[in-house]
Amino acid sequence: MPQRLLQHLRHFITALGLLIVCLIGAELWLRARGPMPVPVVATQADLFDQRQLIPSATQHHQMRPLAEIRGDTVSFQTNSLGLRGPEPEIPAPAGMLRVLLLGDDAVVGSWLQAKHTLSQQLQNRLTEYLRRSVEVINGGVPGYSPILSVLHYEHVLHTLEPDIVILHFDMSDVADEVVHRSRLRQVGSRNVCIHPVLAQPAGASNGLISILRQSAVVHGLLDGLEIRTDMPQQSQRYNWTHSDSNNVTAQVKHAMDSVDLLKALATKHGSSLIVTTTPVAWQVLSPAKHPEFSRQFGVTGDQAVASDVPFRILNAWGRSREVPVCLVVDVFRDQNLIKTPEQLFRNDSARLSKYGTALHARELALKIRETSGLVAGRSRRRLQ
Repeated sequence: MPQRLLQHLRHFITALGLLIVCLIGAELWLRARGPMPVPVVATQADLFDQRQLIPSATQHHQMRPLAEIRGDTVSFQTNSLGLRGPEPEIPAPAGMLRVLLLGDDAVVGSWLQAKHTLSQQLQNRLTEYLRRSVEVINGGVPGYSPILSVLHYEHVLHTLEPDIVILHFDMSDVADEVVHRSRLRQVGSRNVCIHPVLAQPAGASNGLISILRQSAVVHGLLDGLEIRTDMPQQSQRYNWTHSDSNNVTAQVKHAMDSVDLLKALATKHGSSLIVTTTPVAWQVLSPAKHPEFSRQFGVTGDQAVASDVPFRILNAWGRSREVPVCLVVDVFRDQNLIKTPEQLFRNDSARLSKYGTALHARELALKIRETSGLVAGRSRRRLQ
């Protein structure tokens, strides 16, 4: 009997050794075959944007500071705050109107040359309309939702002392907010959202976890199984744009609660707040115009989605809080102005095209110019 057990043990050790050799071989082959898998820092960001991100102990994640981000067609640098664009002067030069633009990848504009980003287009328009020195800082971070923008402003970006804070409320923010709010914690008197990687206790097991996170074999298996543990299904990220709003009432409330927090913080620091949003393609076009993209997000039919629930909610919130809200959906749908609305959107994602971004910047600049008192903030007082 002992001899038979010993024989089984030898077979087991041999099999285990072969398995380990095979796994090492597969790992080496996968690494030699192509680039290393990109660590997933924020599941709401796409593959290119993942390369820009690092975990954060206060706002879940941020862009790498002082990094050069290289893409196939677009490259850009981040400053010491981890923002796309040049280093901002602190304090802002006297007489300059400083605008801080917050939001997700729609604000960052990783697919756009610097001159075509929302921040640069808005800066150009405001300089023209207001006839004064204007600086618009690109404070967007891929994968952000309102609560992360709030934390980013509270912990870091308020030091820029902007005269105007603009929050871009993306149509995916309601679903993304659920993910990030689940990690919200209070430390002292402040809220933080600690990235899970940084929240893990120190210990020997972390070494193994780190190895597994970086393994090409593990990434391949997870990709094959389409496992995304902390992210809503892609088809659910835009549910409130094409379904009964009663199904997402709690989620919408949480997202708007975060905007309330941002308003309170902006007021505390002497800044004015404005909220803006843009539609996704099926809110303007027939889903048939973007069939693959529309099917990916569970939208079908021959007509554009008629429900304007998201825009009505944001508009009502703005009126009740006395915060300007810039809605561009009516302009995007204006057939007298937009002869070919397809050009407003990219074909491969929920993003606006270069043309759509420019039109958004124009409408946002007009809203700022036409809103009484919005530009008479801190910088105006500096001149006195």
